Amino acid sequence: MLYKENLIVQYAHCGECLQSKPPHYSPMEWQDISVGLVEDMQHLQIWCNRHDAEVALLALASKVTPDMQCDCSEHD
Repeated sequence: MLYKENLIVQYAHCGECLQSKPPHYSPMEWQDISVGLVEDMQHLQIWCNRHDAEVALLALASKVTPDMQCDCSEHD
C-alpha cells in the first residue's frame, strides 16, 4: 500500500547535525540523510551524509524481495 500523505509523527535526525545547525535553518532544511535497505534486505538504515554516521538501523517485519515491486500505475 502506498500512502499519498506524510504519516510521520516523529522525525529521525543526526544528533551532531542538530548541535551544529545554524539558527536560521530548521532541522529538516539542515539535515543531509540517506535512507535505504542494507545488504541483508531485512534492515533499513538512516545515514547522516554530513557526519558519515548512522542515525538508526531499523528491522523490517519481513525481508524485501525483488518480486515485491509495485505497479505504480495502480496508484495514479
